[in-house]
Amino acid sequence: MARHSGTEAGMKVHSSIESLEAGLRTLVTPPVVVVGLCSHGLAIVRTFARRGVPVYGIESDFRQPSARSRYGIKIACPSLYGPELLQTLNQIGERAARRPLLLVTNDKMVRLLNPHQRDLRERFHLPFPSRELLDRLIDKEPLAEHARSKGLRIPETRVVETTDDVRRAGSAITYPCIVKPAESMSAFKVLLVPDQAALVRTIESHPGVKRFVLQSWIAGGDESIFFTNYYFGQTGDLLASFAGQKIRQYPRLLGSASAARGVDRPDLLREGLRVFEGVGYRGFGSVEFKVDGAGQPYFIEATVGRTEYLVKTSLANGVDLLSAAYDDLALGKPACAGPQRNRRIWVDLDRDWEVYLESFLDPAIRKDDLVRFLFAPKALELFDAQDPAPFIAWLPRLAARASEKLVAKLAPRRTRVGSV
Repeated sequence: MARHSGTEAGMKVHSSIESLEAGLRTLVTPPVVVVGLCSHGLAIVRTFARRGVPVYGIESDFRQPSARSRYGIKIACPSLYGPELLQTLNQIGERAARRPLLLVTNDKMVRLLNPHQRDLRERFHLPFPSRELLDRLIDKEPLAEHARSKGLRIPETRVVETTDDVRRAGSAITYPCIVKPAESMSAFKVLLVPDQAALVRTIESHPGVKRFVLQSWIAGGDESIFFTNYYFGQTGDLLASFAGQKIRQYPRLLGSASAARGVDRPDLLREGLRVFEGVGYRGFGSVEFKVDGAGQPYFIEATVGRTEYLVKTSLANGVDLLSAAYDDLALGKPACAGPQRNRRIWVDLDRDWEVYLESFLDPAIRKDDLVRFLFAPKALELFDAQDPAPFIAWLPRLAARASEKLVAKLAPRRTRVGSV
C-alpha cells in the first residue's frame, strides 16, 4: 500500500496528493504552488504564508536546511526536472477548488514547463510570457542578440561549439574572456579564461556542453554588478520594479551574490526595461548589468519566466514582486508591491562568511567598508525568529565547513614544523 504522508527530519511530508485531496477541494483562497524549497523557494513560501495564503511546496530533497520551514504544506516529488513534476502538478490542479499561482525557482524548471504552457494554464495562474518568446529569451545566444537589437550595450560576444572554432577565430577573440554554456544550469555557470590555451582546455573538459558563449571581460569587482527586477501584469503593463547592487559574490568576481543592497538607479531600471518592451512580455523578468569604470552599464544576462535569486533583496527593502503577481493573477485586483526603501542589506550567510573573510586580504577593498558592513541593518538568509528551523538546521553545516577550512589552513604549518 502506498504511503500517503510521513515525517522527514521532524516535518510532515506528503508523498501522495491523495492525502491532500480534502484540503484542495475545499480551498476558499487561491493557493500558491512553489516548485523547489531551496533558499529561493523558502523566501516565496514565507512571503505568502505570512499573508495567510495557502502554500504548497514541492521538493525532492528535504535534507536541505531551507526545506525545514514550519510554513507551507510539503509535497515530495522524485524529480523536479522530469515527468514526475508534471504529474504532481496535474494532480494538484485537478483537485484544487481555486486555481493556484504556480511559481518555479530555476531555469531548468522553466524549460520543463514551457512546452506545456497551454495545459498548465487551464489549471494554474502561470506568470510566463508566451511559449515562443520564452524560448527565445531563455537561451544566452538569442538573448544577447535580442539585447543588442534593443540598443543595449553588451560585451563583445561570440558563440563557439568546438576547439576548432576557437582556433579559427584566432585573435578575433579578446582575452581575458568569460566563457559560459549557452544553456543555463549546464556543466558550470561561468569561468574567466586568460588565453586561448585555457579556453581550449575548458571546452575539452566539458564535452557535454554543445555551445559556449564567449564575452569580453569588463573590468570591475563584485560591486560593479547591478540588477533590476520587474513584474509585468496580464495586460503587459509594468506593475512593480526594483534596482539593486551586489556587494559580494561567492566565489568572488564570477559567482552568485552572497550580499546585496537596494540602490536608487532609475537609469538602470529604464535600461533594463528595454529588454522587455515591445515584445508583449508578461510575468517576472530581471536584468543584470556590469558597470565599467566610466559608469557605462553593459548587459550581462536576463532571467525570464521566474523570479531571480536576488528577489530576496527586493523583499527585504519593501518591494514585494511576489504579492504583485498574486494580486494581479490570482485575485484579479490592482497589484500592490510597495515602494522601494533601501534600508537593509540582504546576506546569504552560507556563502558570504567565507568571501567576507577573504576580502580582508584584498588590498583593493577598503577595510573600513568591511567594518561598516558588520553594523549595517541586515536581512539574513535562512534566519527568521518566527521560523527558526532552517537556520538551526544550517548551523551544523557551518560548523563542519569552518572546521574543514581551519584544518586546511593549519595543515601546511604542521608539515613545516614536523620537517624542521
